[in-house]
This record gives sequence, C-alpha cells and structure tokens, in this order.
Amino acid sequence: MEHDQIKVNTQTLDTDSQTVLGYLKDIEKQKGNVAGSMIELNRMWSGPAYDQFVAAVSDDLTRLDLLLENLKKIYNYEQRAKTEYEKCEAQIKTMIDDLKIKEVE
Repeated sequence: MEHDQIKVNTQTLDTDSQTVLGYLKDIEKQKGNVAGSMIELNRMWSGPAYDQFVAAVSDDLTRLDLLLENLKKIYNYEQRAKTEYEKCEAQIKTMIDDLKIKEVE
C-alpha cells in the first residue's frame, strides 16, 4: 500500500517568507523613490508629453500596488502555514510524550 506524505520544513518556510518580506520592503522603498522623482520632475517639465508620462507612471504604480498586495498575501499565507505546522508538530509531540507504554511482564 502506497502512502502519500507531505514533508514541510518550517525553517525553510520561514526563510522564504522573510525573503518575500524583504522584497516587499525594497519595492515599497523604491516606489517612494519614484514618487519623489516625479515631484522633482514636475518642477522641470510640463506640457502634454509630461501629462502622458505621468499617466503612464500612475498606471504602472497602480499595477505595482496590486503586485505588493499579492506579495503581502503570499507572506501572510507562508507565516500562517508555518505557525499551523509548528502548532501541529507540537500537538503530535505532546500526544507521543503522553503515551504510556506498558511493559510486558
């Protein structure tokens, strides 16, 4: 009889989620840099071409917000999964520790 097994390394799951969190923070920082650059650019450039450029950047930033939202969902999912796996492992350990083995006489 074949058994399906799921093997989860919670340390790897935590490391992966922290990597995603690092990406999130970096992207948010870079997004802030873009916003600051747009303010500076506004002081030097005006006209229809600038308006089109601003509209394109605004659209890109809206898409970036969606990406950030999805990365946050991935991070939260990985953190919840890590917590649940660790909780389950602790419960199983407790059950095993609580087993009383009778010695054969």
